[in-house]
Parts: sequence; structure tokens; C-alpha cells
Amino acid sequence: MTTIFTRRDALRMAVGGAGALVAGAGLAGRASAADTTMRQVGLPFLWPDKGLYGLAATAADSVWIAGVQGELTVPGPIPGTGKTVGGNPVVRRWTGSAWKEYPINGWSNNGPMLSVAALSSSEVWVTGYRRVSDTESQPFIARFSGTAFEAVAAPQGVVVSFRQLPRVKAMPGGLFLEAWVDAGRLFRRNGDSWAAYPTTGLQAIDVYYARTADDVWLIGEGDTSGVPLARRWNGTAWQSVPLPALDSANAYVSDIVAPSANDAWIAGTSEPAGGGTPFLWHWNGSAWSRTNPGPDGFHRDAQGTFWGTQHTTGTPNVVSIHKYDGTSWQPTGNTMTAPGVYSVGSLTMVPTTRAFWGLGSGSDLKVFTTQ
Repeated sequence: MTTIFTRRDALRMAVGGAGALVAGAGLAGRASAADTTMRQVGLPFLWPDKGLYGLAATAADSVWIAGVQGELTVPGPIPGTGKTVGGNPVVRRWTGSAWKEYPINGWSNNGPMLSVAALSSSEVWVTGYRRVSDTESQPFIARFSGTAFEAVAAPQGVVVSFRQLPRVKAMPGGLFLEAWVDAGRLFRRNGDSWAAYPTTGLQAIDVYYARTADDVWLIGEGDTSGVPLARRWNGTAWQSVPLPALDSANAYVSDIVAPSANDAWIAGTSEPAGGGTPFLWHWNGSAWSRTNPGPDGFHRDAQGTFWGTQHTTGTPNVVSIHKYDGTSWQPTGNTMTAPGVYSVGSLTMVPTTRAFWGLGSGSDLKVFTTQ
């Protein structure tokens, strides 16, 4: 198998990153996410050389993480010729008091779990890939049965390519899968099968948001130059959508949220790998306008409020949660000292409690919550 890396692959494999926009499900409970303090949640024992790539939450006792442990890279005589020894997949559930592991039926060999998505506490999916040889990997998709994860067949034609690794997302429009066929393709779970969207004309999908099955925004790359292009599915065809004048040709759009037909937001940075100037643009149905980009990891709840995490370097480092008041980002009072954390992201709100969960990366992995 030929492995091709683009700048989006390096960004997507990292935990955290600037501007992860997530629309929340119907919220109830406390009126403010600032009612409790932030704290670190101890991780279960994981082998060294580990990573967390996914976080999902549907209830206080149903918070999921996905990743890998024990993955090693043996350097070769020439840079870039090393060999990766695949680790073991990590899928754990926070039950409210401890992390719980479930069997992954149908799994064999080594490899990472790249994503976890939860439509509800009983509808949880994971994706990753299994290394079957030094030169071949196979996509892996599984669904939680309540007692174990059961393997589910990938859509026809899906292969493992680092230009579009298989990842699932829970959206208002359902469960979606991005994966590589002849290019980056998008699929939606429809009953017991996968429904494929037509090709977009783009090589790779960077980010997407599905308000419904027939209203999907997508931003990707037309070629290896990495210049972002936008498409919107109207139920019949993909339409090209002009993006605003981003800061540079190297601009990276890290996420998009489109909670209504005439309301869309894109976040990112002017340079790849989180460098340069962060941006946040709003589309009102007819035009784009730029607004204050704020902190690192964004989350938009069902009431339309933006929340975000901010990482402040110091002695010690500090992670804090901020709220967007329509003009500027205001601290909520939720802070946590986080020694060794270099970035924070994957901010996720528990629908029933309004508690936040997030991931931190650095000298070691961190999971934090306001729950």
C-alpha cells in the first residue's frame, strides 16, 4: 500500500488543534456550564507510546475515548524509511466513577482506533484500521451492542489511505463516515447499510457538517496544494460555495458548523499545523463576515452559544473555558492547572448535564471535565 501524507493528515492525527466546532444536542439541566470547576480525570492504564484521537459524550455515565497504545516506530537507515509497529486499539467508557473496557469482536492484529461517535448512550460507533501486514491495512468499523463492539462491514470500495482515514461523526443528520475510495468520500448510515454521497470533485475531505441528510456542508482540498474549497449538498447535487478571503493560500479550515439553512461558521488558522493567525467566519445565508476567533477548542450548543477552551503557557500551564457573548470571549471561571499540556481540544458537552469534557496533549495525555 502506498502511503501518502498531506498536511491535513498530520493535523487530523493530532489530539486537539485550533477551532473544533461542535453543535450540541438538545440541552437541559443547569443554566450555565460555569457552575462547577474543571478537574482532571485519571486515565486507565495504557501502554507507553499512546494517543487519544476521539472523544464522545451522551450522558454523565456514557463518555467515550478512542485511540491507541503501545505503537512504536523503529527508525530506518534513511529518514522516512522507518517501520511502524502497530499498537493496540483503545476504547474506554467513563461510567461516572471509572473507565470500563468492552470486547471488540472481529478485531485482530494491531492498529489504532481513530474515532468514536455516539448518537445516544446505546448507539456508539468506532472506526480505525488493522495492520494485516507490513504493507497492507484494512478499515475497521464497529457498533456497540451494550456489552461489546461488533464489527460492521465498511462501504464497498473503502480502503485505508492516509489521505482520508476512516472516521465516524454523530451529526444532527445522523451517523456519517468519511473514508477513501477513489478520493475522499462521505457516507451516511441508513438502517443496516451505508448510503454513499456522490463524489464532490475534491480529493480529500477536511471537515463537514450535516444538519440533515439533505443539507451537508463540506470543505476539502481539490489537489495536493491544500487550498480549501467548499461544497454544499442540497439533496440532489453538490454545489460550489465561495469561501471568504482567507488569510493565505495555506489557510487551514479546522471545522465547520451549520446549525440552520442560513447560518454557518468556519474556524481555522492562516497556516497549517495550527500556526499563523486563527480565524472565525460567519455566513448569514448571503455573505461571510469575520468575527473574533477566541480560544482553541470551540463548541456551539443548541441555544446557539459558543464555548471554547484556552491554553495559557506559564508555571504551571492553565486550561480555562470561555463563553462568547456575541462580541468577545469571556472567562467562565472554569480553570485547571495542567502541567505538561501543550494544547487542548475536542471540547464536548454532555447533553443532559451541560458538563464539558476535553482532551489535552503534551508530555502526557490528559482528560479533563467540569462534571
